[in-house]
Amino acid sequence: MTAALAFAGLAGCAQNGVIYNSQKYLSGTMLYVNHAAGSLMPTVIRGNPSSLPKADFDQIVRDHMKGANFGAPITFVPGPDNPPFPDQRVVLIFNGPIVGQKDLCLNSISGGGGPAQDGRIELVAAFCSGDRPVSALEGGIGGITDPNDPRLRSFLRMVGTTLFNPNNPDDRPDNSPEPPVP
Repeated sequence: MTAALAFAGLAGCAQNGVIYNSQKYLSGTMLYVNHAAGSLMPTVIRGNPSSLPKADFDQIVRDHMKGANFGAPITFVPGPDNPPFPDQRVVLIFNGPIVGQKDLCLNSISGGGGPAQDGRIELVAAFCSGDRPVSALEGGIGGITDPNDPRLRSFLRMVGTTLFNPNNPDDRPDNSPEPPVP
């Protein structure tokens, strides 16, 4: 019975999407996140899992993510489609190829995918500093047939707060938890 209850709890959480794996790669994460707070963040979006024109989907994604960070709200703005890319940027790849998280910032990934029949959206994302990820994640959500679905908005806000979370246990010599950010 306990396993059934745990599975039911996970299924409820999955309605708004799940982050499968997230990593912090650079020490001093808090410095990068604080520098990004309140900025206009170039956002490179690959793939379009909707039936809308890509420009419309991209704008909805940026609007859903606006302010989904710790500190002063970040405004996500269109990033260039081709190099040179700005030093700090976000890369989001929807329904794309399976790639390593560290590859997201290398500018070598050309595209994502289109809509899935069941409305499944898979995402790999990174907050980049140059060609290195500060943080990266993989996640997904199912049953999305409209990018204005509030569940997609919740999922993308979770993506933003995960990418721009200043707490990195590796930044502390004793690996103790950092105090929560107010």
